[in-house]
Amino acid sequence: MIPMMNVGTMNPVVITEIPTLEKYLQIVTTDGHDFWFMGFVNFEKASHHVLDSVSNFRAVGTNEVQPVLA
Repeated sequence: MIPMMNVGTMNPVVITEIPTLEKYLQIVTTDGHDFWFMGFVNFEKASHHVLDSVSNFRAVGTNEVQPVLA
């Protein structure tokens, strides 16, 4: 699990050079760790929800209990 306050960037990555289209979500934390997620049933929906969650968390900027990205 990654605490939302530690998420630095989130990049949806689509590799089209390989005959089988590969899609990943790359998450880089503020302390420099790099995470790659793959195997989504619906990549577009998953990337949308993760981006939306990170954006909402940053917009609120709360000091309450920090949610995590699992």
